[in-house]
Amino acid sequence: MLDLSNVNQIQYLIILCFSFLIFVFTISFHKGNHLTGLLGTLFFIPLYFCIASNALLKAMNMEVMLILTEVSLMVFIFLSLILRLNRKKVVILRLVALIFPIGLSILLFWLEVEGYLLYTIGTPLVGVLAFLNGILSYKKQRDRLLFRGFVALMIGAFFSMWSEVRIFTILVLMLRFFAYLSFYMYFYRKAHQRWIAHVKKAEGYKAELEAAFHEQVEKQLFMMQLSNEKLLNASKEDGLTKAYNKAAILEILEHMVAKKQEPFTILMFDIDHFKKINDTYGHVVGDQCIKALAQSAKEHLRKVDYLGRYGGDEFIIILPGISVEGAKVVAERLRQQVSTACEPKITVSIGIAVYDKDGTTVTELISKADQGLYRSKRRGRNAVSHGEI
Repeated sequence: MLDLSNVNQIQYLIILCFSFLIFVFTISFHKGNHLTGLLGTLFFIPLYFCIASNALLKAMNMEVMLILTEVSLMVFIFLSLILRLNRKKVVILRLVALIFPIGLSILLFWLEVEGYLLYTIGTPLVGVLAFLNGILSYKKQRDRLLFRGFVALMIGAFFSMWSEVRIFTILVLMLRFFAYLSFYMYFYRKAHQRWIAHVKKAEGYKAELEAAFHEQVEKQLFMMQLSNEKLLNASKEDGLTKAYNKAAILEILEHMVAKKQEPFTILMFDIDHFKKINDTYGHVVGDQCIKALAQSAKEHLRKVDYLGRYGGDEFIIILPGISVEGAKVVAERLRQQVSTACEPKITVSIGIAVYDKDGTTVTELISKADQGLYRSKRRGRNAVSHGEI
Protein backbone atom coordinates (compact mmCIF):
# COMPACT_ATOMS: atom_id res chain seq x y z
CA MET A 1 0.00 0.00 0.00
CA LEU A 2 1.15 3.55 -0.77
CA ASP A 3 1.63 5.85 2.18
CA LEU A 4 1.18 9.61 2.00
CA SER A 5 4.88 10.41 1.75
CA ASN A 6 5.30 8.06 -1.22
CA VAL A 7 2.29 9.62 -2.98
CA ASN A 8 3.77 13.11 -2.51
CA GLN A 9 7.12 11.96 -3.81
CA ILE A 10 5.47 10.51 -6.91
CA GLN A 11 3.60 13.78 -7.45
CA TYR A 12 6.89 15.64 -6.97
CA LEU A 13 8.52 13.52 -9.70
CA ILE A 14 5.54 13.99 -12.01
CA ILE A 15 5.70 17.79 -11.72
CA LEU A 16 9.51 17.84 -11.97
CA CYS A 17 9.72 15.68 -15.10
CA PHE A 18 6.84 17.17 -17.05
CA SER A 19 7.78 20.76 -16.15
CA PHE A 20 11.32 20.15 -17.34
CA LEU A 21 10.14 18.70 -20.67
CA ILE A 22 7.62 21.49 -21.24
CA PHE A 23 10.19 24.17 -20.44
CA VAL A 24 12.72 22.59 -22.81
CA PHE A 25 10.15 22.34 -25.63
CA THR A 26 9.30 25.98 -25.13
CA ILE A 27 12.79 27.44 -25.24
CA SER A 28 13.58 25.18 -28.22
CA PHE A 29 10.54 25.72 -30.45
CA HIS A 30 8.36 28.59 -29.27
CA LYS A 31 10.59 31.63 -29.03
CA GLY A 32 8.53 33.60 -31.53
CA ASN A 33 5.07 32.36 -30.47
CA HIS A 34 3.66 34.84 -27.93
CA LEU A 35 1.06 32.91 -25.95
CA THR A 36 2.30 29.34 -26.38
CA GLY A 37 5.88 30.38 -25.70
CA LEU A 38 4.86 32.35 -22.62
CA LEU A 39 2.73 29.52 -21.20
CA GLY A 40 5.62 27.09 -21.63
CA THR A 41 8.05 29.48 -19.94
CA LEU A 42 5.76 29.62 -16.90
CA PHE A 43 6.51 25.96 -16.19
CA PHE A 44 9.88 27.17 -14.97
CA ILE A 45 7.98 27.98 -11.73
CA PRO A 46 7.13 24.35 -10.75
CA LEU A 47 10.50 23.22 -12.13
CA TYR A 48 12.34 25.67 -9.86
CA PHE A 49 10.26 24.87 -6.78
CA CYS A 50 10.87 21.14 -7.25
CA ILE A 51 14.62 21.69 -7.52
CA ALA A 52 14.81 24.26 -4.70
CA SER A 53 12.59 22.28 -2.33
CA ASN A 54 15.50 20.07 -1.28
CA ALA A 55 17.57 23.12 -0.36
CA LEU A 56 15.72 26.26 0.74
CA LEU A 57 12.36 24.66 1.47
CA LYS A 58 13.29 21.25 2.81
CA ALA A 59 11.76 22.16 6.13
CA MET A 60 8.38 22.72 4.45
CA ASN A 61 5.85 19.93 4.04
CA MET A 62 6.08 18.51 0.49
CA GLU A 63 2.32 18.54 0.01
CA VAL A 64 2.26 22.24 0.94
CA MET A 65 5.13 22.86 -1.48
CA LEU A 66 3.18 21.19 -4.29
CA ILE A 67 0.13 23.36 -3.59
CA LEU A 68 2.34 26.47 -3.49
CA THR A 69 3.85 25.47 -6.82
CA GLU A 70 0.48 25.06 -8.50
CA VAL A 71 -0.96 28.25 -7.01
CA SER A 72 1.95 30.24 -8.44
CA LEU A 73 1.66 28.47 -11.80
CA MET A 74 -2.12 28.99 -12.03
CA VAL A 75 -1.82 32.70 -11.12
CA PHE A 76 0.69 33.40 -13.87
CA ILE A 77 -1.25 31.36 -16.43
CA PHE A 78 -4.40 33.27 -15.48
CA LEU A 79 -2.58 36.57 -16.01
CA SER A 80 -1.24 35.37 -19.37
CA LEU A 81 -4.71 34.39 -20.56
CA ILE A 82 -6.60 37.42 -19.30
CA LEU A 83 -4.17 40.14 -20.41
CA ARG A 84 -4.03 41.52 -23.92
CA LEU A 85 -0.46 40.63 -24.68
CA ASN A 86 1.94 42.34 -26.99
CA ARG A 87 5.61 41.58 -27.46
CA LYS A 88 6.70 43.95 -24.69
CA LYS A 89 4.21 42.54 -22.15
CA VAL A 90 5.29 38.99 -23.00
CA VAL A 91 8.92 39.85 -22.27
CA ILE A 92 7.99 41.51 -18.95
CA LEU A 93 5.74 38.63 -17.83
CA ARG A 94 8.41 36.07 -18.73
CA LEU A 95 11.00 37.98 -16.74
CA VAL A 96 8.69 38.24 -13.71
CA ALA A 97 7.85 34.52 -13.96
CA LEU A 98 11.58 33.66 -13.88
CA ILE A 99 12.34 35.96 -10.93
CA PHE A 100 9.18 35.34 -8.88
CA PRO A 101 9.78 31.73 -7.68
CA ILE A 102 13.35 32.56 -6.66
CA GLY A 103 12.24 35.56 -4.63
CA LEU A 104 9.26 33.73 -3.12
CA SER A 105 11.32 30.74 -2.04
CA ILE A 106 13.86 32.99 -0.29
CA LEU A 107 11.04 34.94 1.37
CA LEU A 108 9.33 31.79 2.64
CA PHE A 109 12.62 30.46 3.94
CA TRP A 110 13.29 33.57 6.00
CA LEU A 111 9.73 34.15 7.19
CA GLU A 112 9.07 30.50 7.99
CA VAL A 113 5.42 30.83 6.98
CA GLU A 114 3.09 28.29 8.51
CA GLY A 115 2.59 25.45 6.01
CA TYR A 116 -0.95 24.64 7.14
CA LEU A 117 -2.10 28.18 6.34
CA LEU A 118 -0.68 27.96 2.83
CA TYR A 119 -2.31 24.58 2.29
CA THR A 120 -5.72 25.74 3.55
CA ILE A 121 -5.79 28.84 1.37
CA GLY A 122 -3.94 27.42 -1.62
CA THR A 123 -5.97 24.25 -2.22
CA PRO A 124 -9.30 25.91 -3.10
CA LEU A 125 -7.41 28.70 -4.88
CA VAL A 126 -5.81 26.15 -7.22
CA GLY A 127 -9.26 24.73 -8.00
CA VAL A 128 -10.78 28.14 -8.76
CA LEU A 129 -7.84 29.30 -10.88
CA ALA A 130 -7.66 25.98 -12.72
CA PHE A 131 -11.37 26.30 -13.57
CA LEU A 132 -10.91 29.88 -14.84
CA ASN A 133 -7.80 28.95 -16.77
CA GLY A 134 -9.64 26.04 -18.39
CA ILE A 135 -12.43 28.35 -19.59
CA LEU A 136 -10.00 31.05 -20.80
CA SER A 137 -7.64 28.63 -22.53
CA TYR A 138 -10.44 26.90 -24.39
CA LYS A 139 -11.82 30.28 -25.43
CA LYS A 140 -8.43 31.54 -26.66
CA GLN A 141 -6.65 28.44 -27.87
CA ARG A 142 -9.61 26.19 -28.73
CA ASP A 143 -7.44 23.37 -27.45
CA ARG A 144 -8.95 20.46 -25.54
CA LEU A 145 -5.64 19.27 -24.09
CA LEU A 146 -5.12 22.46 -22.10
CA PHE A 147 -8.76 22.45 -21.05
CA ARG A 148 -8.56 18.82 -19.86
CA GLY A 149 -5.38 19.56 -17.91
CA PHE A 150 -6.96 22.48 -16.04
CA VAL A 151 -10.14 20.50 -15.37
CA ALA A 152 -8.07 17.62 -13.97
CA LEU A 153 -6.18 20.05 -11.69
CA MET A 154 -9.46 21.61 -10.56
CA ILE A 155 -10.97 18.23 -9.64
CA GLY A 156 -7.71 17.16 -8.04
CA ALA A 157 -7.68 20.31 -5.89
CA PHE A 158 -11.24 19.58 -4.82
CA PHE A 159 -10.43 15.99 -3.76
CA SER A 160 -7.16 16.98 -2.08
CA MET A 161 -9.19 18.68 0.69
CA TRP A 162 -9.94 15.11 1.84
CA SER A 163 -6.33 13.97 1.55
CA GLU A 164 -6.60 11.94 4.76
CA VAL A 165 -8.79 9.47 2.86
CA ARG A 166 -6.46 7.14 0.97
CA ILE A 167 -8.69 6.63 -2.06
CA PHE A 168 -8.89 10.40 -2.56
CA THR A 169 -5.12 10.68 -2.20
CA ILE A 170 -4.60 8.13 -4.97
CA LEU A 171 -7.27 9.84 -7.08
CA VAL A 172 -5.51 13.21 -6.66
CA LEU A 173 -2.26 11.56 -7.75
CA MET A 174 -3.91 10.18 -10.89
CA LEU A 175 -5.61 13.49 -11.70
CA ARG A 176 -2.38 15.43 -11.27
CA PHE A 177 -0.58 12.96 -13.53
CA PHE A 178 -3.35 13.28 -16.12
CA ALA A 179 -3.22 17.10 -15.86
CA TYR A 180 0.54 17.37 -16.40
CA LEU A 181 0.43 14.71 -19.11
CA SER A 182 -2.20 16.83 -20.93
CA PHE A 183 0.00 19.92 -20.56
CA TYR A 184 2.97 17.97 -21.86
CA MET A 185 1.01 16.62 -24.83
CA TYR A 186 -0.20 20.13 -25.66
CA PHE A 187 3.32 21.56 -25.79
CA TYR A 188 4.71 18.45 -27.46
CA ARG A 189 2.09 18.69 -30.20
CA LYS A 190 2.75 22.42 -30.63
CA ALA A 191 6.50 21.74 -30.77
CA HIS A 192 5.96 18.92 -33.25
CA GLN A 193 3.75 21.11 -35.46
CA ARG A 194 6.32 23.89 -35.35
CA TRP A 195 9.10 21.45 -36.15
CA ILE A 196 7.12 20.01 -39.08
CA ALA A 197 6.49 23.57 -40.31
CA HIS A 198 10.24 24.30 -40.13
CA VAL A 199 11.00 21.03 -41.95
CA LYS A 200 8.48 21.83 -44.70
CA LYS A 201 9.87 25.34 -44.98
CA ALA A 202 13.39 23.96 -45.19
CA GLU A 203 12.27 21.41 -47.79
CA GLY A 204 10.67 24.25 -49.73
CA TYR A 205 13.93 26.21 -49.63
CA LYS A 206 15.80 23.06 -50.61
CA ALA A 207 13.45 22.44 -53.55
CA GLU A 208 13.83 26.07 -54.65
CA LEU A 209 17.62 25.86 -54.37
CA GLU A 210 17.70 22.57 -56.27
CA ALA A 211 15.43 24.00 -58.97
CA ALA A 212 17.59 27.14 -59.20
CA PHE A 213 20.73 24.99 -59.23
CA HIS A 214 19.42 22.71 -61.99
CA GLU A 215 18.27 25.75 -63.95
CA GLN A 216 21.72 27.30 -63.67
CA VAL A 217 23.36 24.00 -64.59
CA GLU A 218 21.09 23.64 -67.62
CA LYS A 219 21.83 27.23 -68.61
CA GLN A 220 25.56 26.63 -68.28
CA LEU A 221 25.33 23.38 -70.23
CA PHE A 222 23.29 25.12 -72.92
CA MET A 223 25.81 27.96 -73.10
CA MET A 224 28.68 25.46 -73.24
CA GLN A 225 26.90 23.50 -75.97
CA LEU A 226 26.18 26.71 -77.86
CA SER A 227 29.77 27.80 -77.43
CA ASN A 228 31.00 24.41 -78.63
CA GLU A 229 28.68 24.59 -81.63
CA LYS A 230 29.95 28.07 -82.40
CA LEU A 231 33.53 26.86 -82.09
CA LEU A 232 32.75 23.85 -84.24
CA ASN A 233 31.03 25.99 -86.85
CA ALA A 234 33.86 28.51 -86.70
CA SER A 235 36.35 25.72 -87.36
CA LYS A 236 34.40 24.69 -90.47
CA GLU A 237 33.32 28.14 -91.64
CA ASP A 238 35.08 30.56 -93.93
CA GLY A 239 35.34 33.86 -92.14
CA LEU A 240 34.70 36.08 -95.16
CA THR A 241 31.84 34.30 -96.94
CA LYS A 242 30.35 32.17 -94.09
CA ALA A 243 30.48 29.21 -96.48
CA TYR A 244 32.34 26.02 -95.58
CA ASN A 245 36.11 26.42 -95.63
CA LYS A 246 38.36 24.22 -97.77
CA ALA A 247 38.94 21.55 -95.11
CA ALA A 248 35.22 21.28 -94.34
CA ILE A 249 34.04 21.07 -97.96
CA LEU A 250 36.67 18.41 -98.73
CA GLU A 251 35.57 16.47 -95.62
CA ILE A 252 31.97 16.57 -96.89
CA LEU A 253 33.15 15.35 -100.28
CA GLU A 254 35.05 12.48 -98.60
CA HIS A 255 31.86 11.55 -96.73
CA MET A 256 29.75 11.66 -99.90
CA VAL A 257 32.25 9.45 -101.74
CA ALA A 258 32.48 7.02 -98.80
CA LYS A 259 28.67 6.57 -98.71
CA LYS A 260 28.56 5.27 -102.32
CA GLN A 261 24.77 5.48 -102.18
CA GLU A 262 23.69 8.08 -104.68
CA PRO A 263 25.25 10.09 -107.49
CA PHE A 264 26.07 13.73 -106.93
CA THR A 265 27.53 16.56 -108.92
CA ILE A 266 30.05 19.24 -107.99
CA LEU A 267 30.45 22.70 -109.48
CA MET A 268 33.79 24.48 -109.33
CA PHE A 269 33.79 28.17 -110.24
CA ASP A 270 35.77 31.37 -109.79
CA ILE A 271 35.62 35.05 -110.77
CA ASP A 272 36.91 35.92 -114.23
CA HIS A 273 39.87 38.33 -114.24
CA PHE A 274 39.84 38.52 -110.44
CA LYS A 275 43.44 39.76 -110.31
CA LYS A 276 42.48 42.67 -112.54
CA ILE A 277 39.65 43.59 -110.14
CA ASN A 278 42.06 43.61 -107.20
CA ASP A 279 44.61 45.67 -109.14
CA THR A 280 41.98 48.15 -110.33
CA TYR A 281 39.71 48.56 -107.34
CA GLY A 282 41.82 47.18 -104.48
CA HIS A 283 41.58 44.11 -102.27
CA VAL A 284 38.66 45.51 -100.23
CA VAL A 285 36.47 45.59 -103.35
CA GLY A 286 37.87 42.21 -104.31
CA ASP A 287 36.69 40.79 -100.97
CA GLN A 288 33.27 42.38 -101.51
CA CYS A 289 33.03 40.64 -104.89
CA ILE A 290 33.86 37.30 -103.25
CA LYS A 291 31.17 37.86 -100.60
CA ALA A 292 28.62 38.87 -103.26
CA LEU A 293 29.44 35.77 -105.29
CA ALA A 294 28.96 33.52 -102.23
CA GLN A 295 25.64 35.19 -101.43
CA SER A 296 24.40 34.73 -105.00
CA ALA A 297 25.41 31.08 -104.90
CA LYS A 298 23.54 30.49 -101.61
CA GLU A 299 20.35 31.89 -103.15
CA HIS A 300 20.35 29.09 -105.75
CA LEU A 301 21.01 26.21 -103.35
CA ARG A 302 18.67 23.74 -101.68
CA LYS A 303 18.95 22.85 -98.00
CA VAL A 304 20.74 19.62 -98.93
CA ASP A 305 23.35 21.39 -101.07
CA TYR A 306 26.78 22.48 -99.82
CA LEU A 307 28.80 25.61 -100.66
CA GLY A 308 32.48 25.83 -99.81
CA ARG A 309 35.31 28.26 -100.48
CA TYR A 310 38.12 26.24 -102.02
CA GLY A 311 40.62 29.10 -101.99
CA GLY A 312 40.90 32.76 -103.03
CA ASP A 313 37.97 33.47 -105.34
CA GLU A 314 37.41 29.78 -106.11
CA PHE A 315 34.31 27.93 -104.79
CA ILE A 316 32.86 24.42 -104.86
CA ILE A 317 29.17 23.49 -104.73
CA ILE A 318 28.06 19.91 -103.97
CA LEU A 319 24.65 18.96 -105.41
CA PRO A 320 23.43 15.60 -104.00
CA GLY A 321 21.14 13.57 -106.30
CA ILE A 322 21.58 15.95 -109.25
CA SER A 323 22.54 14.67 -112.75
CA VAL A 324 24.83 16.51 -115.11
CA GLU A 325 21.84 18.04 -116.93
CA GLY A 326 20.37 19.36 -113.66
CA ALA A 327 23.79 20.64 -112.61
CA LYS A 328 24.08 22.58 -115.87
CA VAL A 329 20.72 24.27 -115.19
CA VAL A 330 21.88 25.30 -111.69
CA ALA A 331 25.24 26.49 -113.05
CA GLU A 332 23.67 28.56 -115.86
CA ARG A 333 21.25 30.18 -113.44
CA LEU A 334 24.15 31.07 -111.12
CA ARG A 335 26.25 32.41 -114.03
CA GLN A 336 23.43 34.69 -115.21
CA GLN A 337 22.61 35.88 -111.67
CA VAL A 338 26.23 36.86 -110.99
CA SER A 339 26.65 38.67 -114.29
CA THR A 340 23.68 40.95 -113.62
CA ALA A 341 23.55 41.33 -109.84
CA CYS A 342 27.08 42.02 -108.63
CA GLU A 343 28.70 45.44 -108.48
CA PRO A 344 31.25 46.02 -109.90
CA LYS A 345 30.21 43.78 -112.78
CA ILE A 346 31.80 40.36 -112.63
CA THR A 347 31.40 37.06 -114.43
CA VAL A 348 32.22 33.50 -113.42
CA SER A 349 33.54 30.42 -115.16
CA ILE A 350 32.12 27.08 -113.98
CA GLY A 351 33.30 23.49 -114.31
CA ILE A 352 31.15 20.39 -113.63
CA ALA A 353 32.12 16.90 -112.41
CA VAL A 354 29.76 13.96 -111.72
CA TYR A 355 30.24 11.08 -109.29
CA ASP A 356 30.97 8.40 -110.29
CA LYS A 357 31.19 8.94 -114.05
CA ASP A 358 34.04 11.49 -113.74
CA GLY A 359 35.77 9.88 -110.78
CA THR A 360 35.35 7.77 -107.67
CA THR A 361 37.67 9.73 -105.38
CA VAL A 362 37.75 13.30 -104.17
CA THR A 363 41.00 13.97 -106.05
CA GLU A 364 39.59 12.67 -109.32
CA LEU A 365 36.38 14.72 -108.97
CA ILE A 366 38.24 17.93 -108.08
CA SER A 367 40.60 17.39 -111.00
CA LYS A 368 37.71 16.80 -113.43
CA ALA A 369 35.79 19.87 -112.21
CA ASP A 370 38.98 21.96 -112.43
CA GLN A 371 39.44 20.80 -116.05
CA GLY A 372 35.89 21.93 -116.80
CA LEU A 373 36.61 25.30 -115.17
CA TYR A 374 39.69 25.88 -117.34
CA ARG A 375 37.79 24.73 -120.40
CA SER A 376 35.27 27.53 -119.65
CA LYS A 377 38.21 29.97 -119.39
CA ARG A 378 39.51 28.84 -122.79
CA ARG A 379 36.05 29.28 -124.28
CA GLY A 380 36.18 32.99 -123.40
CA ARG A 381 35.08 32.87 -119.77
CA ASN A 382 31.54 33.46 -118.38
CA ALA A 383 30.69 29.88 -119.37
CA VAL A 384 29.73 26.44 -118.02
CA SER A 385 31.75 23.35 -119.14
CA HIS A 386 31.77 19.58 -118.71
CA GLY A 387 33.26 16.73 -120.64
CA GLU A 388 29.87 15.75 -122.03
CA ILE A 389 28.59 19.31 -122.63
